[in-house]
Amino acid sequence: MKKPPAERSPKRNSGPVHAAAILAASVLLTAMVGGCAEIRRPLVRKPAAAHIGPDPEFTDLAPSTPFSHADLQKILDVFVDEDGRVEYVSLKWADEPLRRYLAMAAKVAPKEGVKDAHFPDANHRLAYWINVYNAATLAAVRRFYPIERVDEMDGLFTDVTFTIGGRRMSLERIEREMQRRFPYQWRAGFALCRASAGSPKLRESVYQPVLLAGQIEEQFADFLDTDHAVDFDAETKTLKLSPVFEKYAAPMRDEARRVLKINSPTMRDVLRGHADAKLSHRISLAVGYRIRFMADPQLNDRDYEQITWSAKNE
Repeated sequence: MKKPPAERSPKRNSGPVHAAAILAASVLLTAMVGGCAEIRRPLVRKPAAAHIGPDPEFTDLAPSTPFSHADLQKILDVFVDEDGRVEYVSLKWADEPLRRYLAMAAKVAPKEGVKDAHFPDANHRLAYWINVYNAATLAAVRRFYPIERVDEMDGLFTDVTFTIGGRRMSLERIEREMQRRFPYQWRAGFALCRASAGSPKLRESVYQPVLLAGQIEEQFADFLDTDHAVDFDAETKTLKLSPVFEKYAAPMRDEARRVLKINSPTMRDVLRGHADAKLSHRISLAVGYRIRFMADPQLNDRDYEQITWSAKNE
């Protein structure tokens, strides 16, 4: 990884800080003149359309057999905390393992139903799609950072493309490919990090083929236990659910029919089938609540001051 010059500290990201300073000054001025109106930062949407191709620096390297996720693990070790927040400021200029990882993913991807030296079984293939999606998300946010909200970037998941196994693929297309190849592995959808505070968190460890089933199950259970997955608004009688449930509603209902023996399971039935006793009871009491699929779009950003160079290089 490149280090900043020794005679000065790494350059801070001035965008959000500058915006925060302006907002604070505006609030102070309002208070001084006796105003009490709430001041909000307007949401400015910017087009996000780009192709993030493989770095030519790694052209001569060949993917390992089986395919290795070690470079992505290096990124997670340094820049991701236990809450899944990412230190994007330093990732802007200390991203060599991420670029190398995506360069290897550009050269090889699993062939449907085919065992080979890179992907000897289904777990290796599924782990590839999950890890590559998460790496590509990091690269996409890195490309457009600084941003404060995921929805600032129009087309972040559809118009930013990567070379994956020789094909141009967006994040949305990577997810669809995973859904198509593994139609019954809907829990894997909750292993995908969508870069927002309201999405399932980015784990500190890569998804490993030998541990995959347990990692995915743990990730889903951990997310289900948060307000980002299921939240109750008694005032508006709204049951707020993560949009990930909406995306995977069909396979979740199919499983409920087979396992729970419910002919026409609702989303409430599906959730109660996976929730603990406390959450299941709360859902059953939410009579008359309408369901809304919504997520906190705030970026899963981590404060720059929380990470030091000494910690990075230990």
